[in-house]
Amino acid sequence: MPQYYKWLFPHEELVSWLAYGNDKSHPASDKSFLKRREWCFTLEGDIFVRYQSFSDAAALKESLVKK
Repeated sequence: MPQYYKWLFPHEELVSWLAYGNDKSHPASDKSFLKRREWCFTLEGDIFVRYQSFSDAAALKESLVKK
């Protein structure tokens, strides 16, 4: 699974989709929008890791590859 999240998972596209126009390309966009989103991971054994937040797609990718 780490190889999938490192090379194939669409991190940039997912972050862009969840930004809903707050992608820092518009002057009136909310630059902290992504940081205020809550992410939850379900690990092996149905272990939930909640209350995760990321500043950008690179931070999301790093966390996904680790977990």
